[in-house]
Amino acid sequence: MSGKDTGIVVPRNFRLLEELDNGQKGVGDGTISWGLEDDSDMTLSHWTGMIIGPPRTPYENRMYSLKIDCGPKYPEEPPVIRFLSRINMKGVHSGTGLVDRKSTQVLSHWQRHYSIKTVLQELRRLMTAKENMKTPQPPEDRGMSGKDTGIVVPRNFRLLEELDNGQKGVGDGTISWGLEDDSDMTLSHWTGMIIGPPRTPYENRMYSLKIDCGPKYPEEPPVIRFLSRINMKGVHSGTGLVDRKSTQVLSHWQRHYSIKTVLQELRRLMTAKENMKTPQPPEELDHLSSVSHNTAEDSRGLRLPDRAEFRTRPDPDPQGSKSLKRRSEHHEKSSDGARRTFTSALEA
Repeated sequence: MSGKDTGIVVPRNFRLLEELDNGQKGVGDGTISWGLEDDSDMTLSHWTGMIIGPPRTPYENRMYSLKIDCGPKYPEEPPVIRFLSRINMKGVHSGTGLVDRKSTQVLSHWQRHYSIKTVLQELRRLMTAKENMKTPQPPEDRGMSGKDTGIVVPRNFRLLEELDNGQKGVGDGTISWGLEDDSDMTLSHWTGMIIGPPRTPYENRMYSLKIDCGPKYPEEPPVIRFLSRINMKGVHSGTGLVDRKSTQVLSHWQRHYSIKTVLQELRRLMTAKENMKTPQPPEELDHLSSVSHNTAEDSRGLRLPDRAEFRTRPDPDPQGSKSLKRRSEHHEKSSDGARRTFTSALEA
């Protein structure tokens, strides 16, 4: 569509829409992927990419996240590329992760028919270059677990942060997560929600998930199961269990990944080529109609569940209100106490 052989100059947005379509279809061998940072970005400017490190290199078995900015003059001018994951590699600034145009042939000799895919493929190829084959790599990112300090934060403190992020609604509103039961002081049992992406068989559907974070989380990934009926590659049609081996984030799990990471990846997979023509079972109308009238509504008119709807277990107190109040107060005190303990430990 770039008009490489026809001489036709395709407008920027048409060109980027084609690149978005290719990214959603999973064009390639699965070692790179790309997509919009935010589905609502109508300028098609801000993208994210992923590269899986090549085998038999210092980058093997690592997943590298990148930020890709396509300016107003793209594709006449190359995009600006920055590694979000820590990496030691020639031509990549060790502090900012910015990829130097002059040191990267595809960027320094940019041509209009090149694409985001071209850049990601070239960066992955450079990982196998002689000058990078003996480059020692930094420790893998640890997120809240002390990415820059080397401190490994205990499981419960880490999960408290994830709970806090879920309560704040961190993200773009297409996913949400929270504890299944506020009285679960082990922080093990969670529920999640995914709103199906537009222009897919999952569009305008809300999917509920059960997320179990075992005692070894975040060293080991959580167990994920769809509660809503769904036809999707890597999801067991009977139990709704998500297969670890079929889901890249779970099969290449890293300690800094989170519940949010998993939900984002599952939503991205709904746009993958192998799922784009998958017929879906009838919607569970009872579930959808149970969304309360006071829930928030996003810009697309979809009704988003408030936090109270995450609870799936019945309240043992038939009067409900007193029990819920006691549990909430107990949970807030425990969460605040844990945060104070964690803060004191870091300051010490």
